[in-house]
Amino acid sequence: MYDGAHRLVTKKPPTHPLWRYMPPEGHLPPPISVPGRRPGRAPYQPRQYEVADVQPLRVDGRWQPQEILRVLGPGAHEGEYLTRLIVACALIQGVHRVRELTDRLLQLLRVASPRIELMGKEDGLRPRRPLLDGLAGRLKKARAELVQTRARATNDLPSEPPNPDGLRVVDLAILCEHVQGVILATEISTRRNVTGIDFATQICNVSPALRFAEDWLDRALGSVHMHGILLYLPPEYGRVLVVYDDGRLAYDPAAAMSRVDDRKTP
Repeated sequence: MYDGAHRLVTKKPPTHPLWRYMPPEGHLPPPISVPGRRPGRAPYQPRQYEVADVQPLRVDGRWQPQEILRVLGPGAHEGEYLTRLIVACALIQGVHRVRELTDRLLQLLRVASPRIELMGKEDGLRPRRPLLDGLAGRLKKARAELVQTRARATNDLPSEPPNPDGLRVVDLAILCEHVQGVILATEISTRRNVTGIDFATQICNVSPALRFAEDWLDRALGSVHMHGILLYLPPEYGRVLVVYDDGRLAYDPAAAMSRVDDRKTP
């Protein structure tokens, strides 16, 4: 309303917790380093790209999972097996599942990130503060890079005419790195003591059990049941694999894929 002097009179903004201002989420440039910042909380370094990293995942404009899985390759150690199994399942299902994976990872980040921040300030967790601070920095980096990967996955969805700015080779490294960070942060944030943090770190650095892998596949992709593939743990292998319904091996996180890989699982 207007008063006699024709000045706009506004009411005091509501102070209810539901009306607190929440900054919009989006791609932000890396923060500027501030003198006196606590060790382990320095801004992340931008990822360095090479010529091979910016090559499109599509081969001749077509989505070919086996070719992409060869680019993905095996994990360097047992701690990377679970992350690559999840990423491989999304790649085999199609680019729409990669987009869904990024959405779910960002949702898990919104839950785990503030919890890790608060745990880093607790006096009882001071022995694990360097681990928590480093993990908090990884989550900030994941939040920035996953938004970009989600945008490229959206561009890669079938459309007419095709969008040239689709998923790139570097997105495989981004997904593998940040799936691992989200899993570690989620497992740690549910165990708010030193022993629980050590246990969560240990289970995230070994080859996953089948039930643990299925649980995280359900969280990351929304369902354990997928079209044409499933997780399988052969006793002779001792690790979880991705196989087709007819028994052919789809992806082994510990071995490189051959040009024509139609081996039967034991």
